Amino acid sequence: MTATATGRRAPTIARAPQWTTAGVRAGQVVAAQVTAAVLVAAAGRGVATTAAALLLATLLLPAAWVRFRGRWLYEWLLVGLGHLTRRRALPATSGPAELLDLVAPGTAVRSAELAGGPAAVLDDAAGMTALLEIGDPADLLGDGPQALPAPLSLLPPPGPDSPPVRIQLLLAASPAPTPTAGVGTAGTSYR
Repeated sequence: MTATATGRRAPTIARAPQWTTAGVRAGQVVAAQVTAAVLVAAAGRGVATTAAALLLATLLLPAAWVRFRGRWLYEWLLVGLGHLTRRRALPATSGPAELLDLVAPGTAVRSAELAGGPAAVLDDAAGMTALLEIGDPADLLGDGPQALPAPLSLLPPPGPDSPPVRIQLLLAASPAPTPTAGVGTAGTSYR
């Protein structure tokens, strides 16, 4: 569930990227021109040169013009290259800031004052994120149901100078095991 409190609507009109005509990008046209130029230049220059030009054309044209799952193949190649070259491990002496940079590059931890006291807020290009736990974490089994506040009541009142604010409510629960699931002390404690 997501709630938004702003006095203005978010823009929904997407602008077409520059240098495109009917969904074709300038890089795709350049790739086709380079392929044609290489093939013309390789004509009559020997078997090895012609084979290299054909190999280049075989790799370059599909990468520029084939769509797969809503993306051009060159976009998938860039995603794959980014995945292959990303960092996957941290040195043993690295701290929390390095871990955060590995998980979400460009994110910084800032402090904010909330009603209950200071809290940590993650600040990145998409905005600020805070995780609030509602309820007493010391409750072992939860002393009954809790009334959750309405998401709109958690947002500040909208004003002309206030930035857009979103709140997303995530509910997490884990069910107790069935009576036949456990025979030990833990299993009998749920009966």
